[in-house]
Amino acid sequence: MTDDAQTLLDRLVGQFSSPYDFLRELVQNAMDAGSDLVEVALHVHAGDVAGEVIYELEVIDAGVGMDEEIIDGQLTRLFGTSKTDDRTMAGGFGIGFVSVFAWSPERVLVQTGRQGDAWELVFFEDRRFEKHRVDMPLEGTTIRLFRRGTPAEREGIAEAIEDSLQRWCRFCPIEITFEDVESGEGPQAVSEPFTLEDVAASVTVQRGPTRCTMGFSANPSAVLMRRGLVLAEGACAELLPTLCKDAGTTVEHLDVRVDSPRLRTGLARDAVVDDADRHALERELEDVLADLRGTLAGRVEALAAKSAWGPDDARTYSHLHAHLRLEHHVRSLRLTERPVLRLATGGAVSLLGLHRRARLGVVAVADADELGDALELRLIALRSSIPVVHGRWALDARWLPSLLEQVGLRVQPLASLVSRLEPAPSDAQAVGALAVSMLEGSA
Repeated sequence: MTDDAQTLLDRLVGQFSSPYDFLRELVQNAMDAGSDLVEVALHVHAGDVAGEVIYELEVIDAGVGMDEEIIDGQLTRLFGTSKTDDRTMAGGFGIGFVSVFAWSPERVLVQTGRQGDAWELVFFEDRRFEKHRVDMPLEGTTIRLFRRGTPAEREGIAEAIEDSLQRWCRFCPIEITFEDVESGEGPQAVSEPFTLEDVAASVTVQRGPTRCTMGFSANPSAVLMRRGLVLAEGACAELLPTLCKDAGTTVEHLDVRVDSPRLRTGLARDAVVDDADRHALERELEDVLADLRGTLAGRVEALAAKSAWGPDDARTYSHLHAHLRLEHHVRSLRLTERPVLRLATGGAVSLLGLHRRARLGVVAVADADELGDALELRLIALRSSIPVVHGRWALDARWLPSLLEQVGLRVQPLASLVSRLEPAPSDAQAVGALAVSMLEGSA
């Protein structure tokens, strides 16, 4: 190998932010080879001297494997690849195998076979290699990396392997396992559902090869993928600037996962390419966001109209409204016309409907656990043209005032509001004593 080629290869190896990122590259190659599984295992062997062990990191796939033509034309040539112009391939730059040297192995053993053509290759630290044909039948590809170390390093190495697989490969549509053999715990699956969990609302859309799941979450983020492999992960405003440009407070709770062949990384794998395809994809995601907003508002409407509430409904209602508050700026939702509030007497009402009822410009909120004991309070409020909505002030104070402000209404807790009212003459005998006692108690 020439000095220039060696220097270039060293630069390729050194570009990865973690020496364990090579696992992502090998998973990419396995999927490109049609494998439906990747098995990763860490073995520990006795070393030649006391206090030393040999670590073996094994990666097995069940893909189509390689014959001699592929080995000579792609694997053992620095840039030789059939993937350059195939944008359906995740490893589009032919550097997948080269990345194994980021782990600084002393030896790399490759065993591969394709349609009866089986080979074994040994790569050395200086990037030289030996190639041998083998008689035993081989299918798929097994790569084993060997390096010396101490027994105390094992847990750290195992943790780094698992972290790398989880970071980059947890959404892959194939079975991926990791086994720290010395621990005796057996293989552990590396996977996470593509759909979002524990969110206020979510939608999943498949359009051709592009898949997106989007939700409103207390822990917002964005994950950009290509064939299930994570390309970038971080804040939505940073990774989806076109989508978030005019999103306002939406970015404060937006959680997005996008998998598309239109997303690509540069040679260093450190950023998603900022090109026309990416911008067009983000603009298409605006329709998904519109569906998500409608889904959230629909959930609130359904709960507000529910005939009977259980013990957890008030908290769920407040939680959904806290998310909906971040969407108040979206005019297309027409929130003032939607029945997103629940009356204390049951039934849903819109902001405009509430405005028509509230002739004094004030709305009261009755805590869910007070409704059974506060009939008199509600009567006073209603006879004073103050509508009463269902909820819990301790929770609803976060979102209800800003919602009512859209139609010029103010809100206060029922007990606090009624204590400042003078009962109408027709109500004096029925509730006069109650009002007087409340006024005295609040003095």
